[in-house]
Amino acid sequence: MSPTGNYDKILIDIGGIAELHTLMSMVGLYYKTFNKATLVVKNKYFKNLLGNTQVHVPQVELDQRKATKQEQQQTTQEAAEHVSGDEQQPQQQIQQLQQL
Repeated sequence: MSPTGNYDKILIDIGGIAELHTLMSMVGLYYKTFNKATLVVKNKYFKNLLGNTQVHVPQVELDQRKATKQEQQQTTQEAAEHVSGDEQQPQQQIQQLQQL
């Protein structure tokens, strides 16, 4: 056990040759027991598996990201328009004073 009773990093299968089913059992047990710790796995079979894997992002999540980005762009544009409007106001006041 660590001196504080908590671990923040756990290294698994540093030899790197455990079978995948054994490795996944170990990962599952450590994850349940130390769910706040970072698990570091060194395993050649796991590396090969991950190397041949693609991340799937559901279309709903992509649509949400796009909508959020559009909202941010609109807010930025509105803020820029507001700033340029504020800059015009002093100029108009100066012109009015000059006319007096």
